[in-house]
Amino acid sequence: MGSIKTSPQSINLLLVSLLFTPRFFSEAAYQTGTVLILIFWIVPFVLISEIAYEDWNVKSKLSELPKSTSSILLICLILIFASFYWREIIYADEINSYQNIKRSLYLLNPLILISWYPLIKIEQKGSFLIIFSILTIGLFSCLTIPIIFEITFISDYLNHLTAFLSGFISNIFLENEITVHKNYIIIDTTKIKVESGCSSIPQIMISLFGSLALYICCKIKSRITVLSYLIAAILIAFTINSVRISIISNLVLQDKIERFDFWHEGPGSMIFSFIVMLFTCALYYFLWTKENPIKNEKI
Repeated sequence: MGSIKTSPQSINLLLVSLLFTPRFFSEAAYQTGTVLILIFWIVPFVLISEIAYEDWNVKSKLSELPKSTSSILLICLILIFASFYWREIIYADEINSYQNIKRSLYLLNPLILISWYPLIKIEQKGSFLIIFSILTIGLFSCLTIPIIFEITFISDYLNHLTAFLSGFISNIFLENEITVHKNYIIIDTTKIKVESGCSSIPQIMISLFGSLALYICCKIKSRITVLSYLIAAILIAFTINSVRISIISNLVLQDKIERFDFWHEGPGSMIFSFIVMLFTCALYYFLWTKENPIKNEKI
């Protein structure tokens, strides 16, 4: 094994790919955590090549890797294979005694990232640690905040707002009698309850974490612009999710259960998450280019 030659960059890409495998082959494939992990790795993929030593992209023997790096990566690899073997119980939708294991597996992401610390240039080690800390705090904040909201009045308030806006959107396209009561959308005699899974909280967390990744890679200097963008990003996520709820409400009305499952918890929910990312990233890029216009150089 020690004679095998590959670059640290290739090892990192392979490990991150394997990290997603248990999720993609389980019920967690379409959950918010999958998107958050994808966002987490955007920044390292963009920046490590710039702040690491030149041999980051150069093939070398595995035995030449720093011992601390090799040890951490080996532990992560064992845990990844173990989580794949027991993926059906670890990543099950229903609550069970293995939920804490599922949550702890998110630690593999910062663990893999920090393992590359010895390969970072000396003058860039401080910046690497700051980026590592921000990404780690951001990831676990986006995973924790929805749980905190769930046990407070904030969740009920957002569910009510989502139901109200979704009912308003549905009223534009449907001729049925539509009313909203608390977090219920009532279409004729059909009641549709907007709960935590239907609220805009997951989309907002995805939007904000994606914005953080963009800010680290391409910083907007104006604080007013950043604040305005954050407000706009939250509103975009909230509005697009309300459109999704109005669509699935119409599917419930038509008794199209398979399509409802697709857009509610299946790939359709992930599609809307990426639509949110598309709009918020496009807005961020527009604002960043306004602050950093391309200068035409005369030849």
